[in-house]
Amino acid sequence: MNYPTPILDPRLTADMERVRSGSTQLFRVLGNHRSFINEDNADVVLTPPERHLYANLVNGEWHWVNGCEECNGRPRNIAKSYIECNAHNVCCTCGTPRAELKEAPWGCIDGWQCKPCADAEHEAEKAAALAAMPSDEDYDPWDYKGCDRIKCPYCNADIDSDDHYDAIENPRDITCYRCDNTFKLAGEAHITWTMTRDEGGAA
Repeated sequence: MNYPTPILDPRLTADMERVRSGSTQLFRVLGNHRSFINEDNADVVLTPPERHLYANLVNGEWHWVNGCEECNGRPRNIAKSYIECNAHNVCCTCGTPRAELKEAPWGCIDGWQCKPCADAEHEAEKAAALAAMPSDEDYDPWDYKGCDRIKCPYCNADIDSDDHYDAIENPRDITCYRCDNTFKLAGEAHITWTMTRDEGGAA
């Protein structure tokens, strides 16, 4: 079926507002309602004939509109797409349909990635990062002392410090997101001093 296509429901009028609840479409006549539309206070509740469709007002009439980015000739973008159609709801790496997944997928800007592909990609990045590091014989622990930022001593990955300030008082083990190695992190506080003249001025 081609979209947009009219929604043949006589209950719908052009003076209605519409919200989505998942794929369900909730309609209510515009007025002085203060509450958000839900299934209990909606005037009309419709389920689209296909999950990737949503209702949109076109020239004063409600139509089913295709919300799948790729169907509409645009690059796949999970942040913009409403719901993907079954044909395009696939792993962005290997093309496995979501219905065939055995484990939860990983979200990404290009849609989503199945766990086997995400694991394979992680292992490839891990191997490349470890291969780029100096050999154990050339490893110098002083390169990882007194640093301004946290970096993994195994693969040099930058680690966000926002969640690790408690290591100043309590050194602890953390695991690198890139190479999966665990290392001990200890924070070091640097004391500074601030001097301010008294408001009364000099003696």
